Amino acid sequence: MTDQQIYEELGKIEGLPTCSKWATGYADSIRVQIKKGRTLSPKQKECCFKILEENSPQAQEALATWAEEFEREHKAQAIVLAHYYRRSGYYVQLCYDILDGKVPRRSSYLKMSHNKYAKKVLAETERKPRFEMGDHVIPKKNADIRHREPSEYQTRRLFWGRGGVIVGLDSLIFSSAKGAKRYVVLPFGATQTFTVEERHLKRKPKIKEKR
Repeated sequence: MTDQQIYEELGKIEGLPTCSKWATGYADSIRVQIKKGRTLSPKQKECCFKILEENSPQAQEALATWAEEFEREHKAQAIVLAHYYRRSGYYVQLCYDILDGKVPRRSSYLKMSHNKYAKKVLAETERKPRFEMGDHVIPKKNADIRHREPSEYQTRRLFWGRGGVIVGLDSLIFSSAKGAKRYVVLPFGATQTFTVEERHLKRKPKIKEKR
């Protein structure tokens, strides 16, 4: 494809629903260069071909069914990932769009969900919980259960000293580490619950009865 052909094809994608703001800006910049008589570099051409592929008739057809596909197959996982990434600082705007009930751009969502971190988070979400409701647990020796809020200080202090009971399972995952599934724990002697990741918990040893 010649530079002139690239100029003409890029002019057709502006305003398409598949065309991102970045792609529109890049295409405009390239067209200005070509109009001034400059020759595109191999790297620029490669980027242009990628943009044209992302905005091809096939891409338009795929987008037409994307909203339905997202609601049916991806929405539940998207919400899990949105909560995870919002705390990590990545894909922030995309996360807010998903949590606001908007259908994200297909290419953006696939990029967010098809990486090793997202796969770990989803695997952790789908994994069978190690603990059940009513299990008595204590923190592991090097557990990170430091209080984040002043109101939780006494609650976490009681758990560190006495342990507690599992009263719920939190559906959110905030870490891609193994054992990041979160439980709602009520420390013995406390009236307030808090959440603890599975990797920081172990079963409370049973007290042996004296004979």
